[in-house]
Amino acid sequence: MHLFDLALMLDHVHLVVSIPPRLAISGVVQRLKGASSFAANGADLPPQANRFAWQNEYGIFSFGEKSLPTVIDYVRNQTARHAANTLWPALERLTDP
Repeated sequence: MHLFDLALMLDHVHLVVSIPPRLAISGVVQRLKGASSFAANGADLPPQANRFAWQNEYGIFSFGEKSLPTVIDYVRNQTARHAANTLWPALERLTDP
């Protein structure tokens, strides 16, 4: 797996990654969510503390190598895009379901 870019927003994350065909996308997402939750919560967090947890769902979009620079640019400019409301509707949930 190769990570090309990452953007952390208050309520969501964008990753631009290549995943080898031999790996199941759901398995990669499960490992990313699990490892990041473990890192965020730490082993010493008391049981009564508010723990970080991911939502159950996630979205996946595939694209070709030719589109990689455009997608990376989109992810790198998340803060500005959200501030200006110039999001790509296909890549963002604009309203709650």
